[in-house]
Amino acid sequence: GICIIPMPPNYMFFGKYKEEKYMSFLSKIKGYYANRDEVRYLGNPFAYMYPKKYYFNTRYHLNSDGVYKRTLQVINDIGDDPNLHCKGI
Repeated sequence: GICIIPMPPNYMFFGKYKEEKYMSFLSKIKGYYANRDEVRYLGNPFAYMYPKKYYFNTRYHLNSDGVYKRTLQVINDIGDDPNLHCKGI
């Protein structure tokens, strides 16, 4: 079988993301997956927001330090057994 583990994209952090409308929107993404039987959303969208120093040329493209930071975060979130995050396997 296939295991799909949706995770947050990396976002450049802006102070306005602390406002209720942004927090509500990001929480809804995780909530969308919580109501689905076949996939489990992993990670906290707010934890994948990084300061500008981790970006290369846009607010989406990480530089090498950002890639390293995100990779460690993904490994930590997935843990030792990715199957623990798979529903129906």
